[in-house]
Amino acid sequence: MSDFFDSEIVKEEVAAISALQQRVMQSTLGFATTFDYEEKKHYMQLLKDLFEKQKILYMRFSLSDDPDARAMIDRMKIVATRMGIPSNLSMLEIFDYLDQKIKNMEKALDTRK
Repeated sequence: MSDFFDSEIVKEEVAAISALQQRVMQSTLGFATTFDYEEKKHYMQLLKDLFEKQKILYMRFSLSDDPDARAMIDRMKIVATRMGIPSNLSMLEIFDYLDQKIKNMEKALDTRK
């Protein structure tokens, strides 16, 4: 691994993202099946927090000349495309797209309350 990923700040950010990803993954089925209104709001907040942390880490990647950090940008884009996000979007547009999706989910949830 490169010096970029040896940075304590980067290590902490990656650990925080991993923890949030785990929480989101563990809650996904509940969101679709058993969560009440408050639990769904909490789940959506977890998603917002996760995407915000990912966006910050993406910005660190994009400001770095480190080849591993630059390669991570490509991997992020591939993962987003595999999740069904339009491939013509830049990473910043992807984060905006995801933010809008969550806002739409919140709006739909609030109208059903």
